[in-house]
Amino acid sequence: FLIHIRVFVNKIKLLAHNAMADCNKCQSESNVACHSETTFSVCYDGVPSYKILPCPEGFYCTDGFYTCYRGGSPVCYLTTTAPPSTTTTTEAPWNAEDLCDAATKSTFFENKDDPTCTTYISCSVSNAGVHSMKVTSCKENFYFDASLKICGPTKPDGCLEAETTTTTTTTTAVPWTKEATCADITTTTLFTNEDDPTCTTYVYCYIASGTIKALIKKCKADQYFDSSVRVCVGTKPDYCT
Repeated sequence: FLIHIRVFVNKIKLLAHNAMADCNKCQSESNVACHSETTFSVCYDGVPSYKILPCPEGFYCTDGFYTCYRGGSPVCYLTTTAPPSTTTTTEAPWNAEDLCDAATKSTFFENKDDPTCTTYISCSVSNAGVHSMKVTSCKENFYFDASLKICGPTKPDGCLEAETTTTTTTTTAVPWTKEATCADITTTTLFTNEDDPTCTTYVYCYIASGTIKALIKKCKADQYFDSSVRVCVGTKPDYCT
């Protein structure tokens, strides 16, 4: 009977100790730290060594003198945290019309349907907010540079050689002309003269008596037309010859 009382008292003490213990905390009675319900490591100078040791099967890590007790109440309960949810974003297919509809002003874009870089997307936005789009061809042996938004004689990295094919396509690239460049303007606008790789001239588009006019004008001496700001400047752009 006395033996049963002692066992019961020891269990009560053990439960009381367990209720106060934590994971990875060095226990004063055993000088070990429980890292999970069934693993522990010896402490040195009050610091866990983290050389993980397992309890025997069916035994649990406690703060008792012998650390591992069969059916004991573990002092360290590991809670599992659900992994963060991930959201997969699918990029919408490239569409030239959608690209132009999102533009806030007239501009040029890379034609991603043309791996040869010999055409580009011309987007026009009128003062009334009307958007229009067309595929325009660069001059022969010229290639569209997406970073500069202009056709030049240097083929950008990644552009492929044009291949001869008998396959017909439904989209026909329109050769560049100053008249076509000015076709959609609603106010006086300056554009790059793609027939002039020296950049010393530009296309001057204006409206006279309701008719759109297109002229080739020359910059002042030692000035060059910069397509990014659409004016003649004193510094020659890198893409000019």
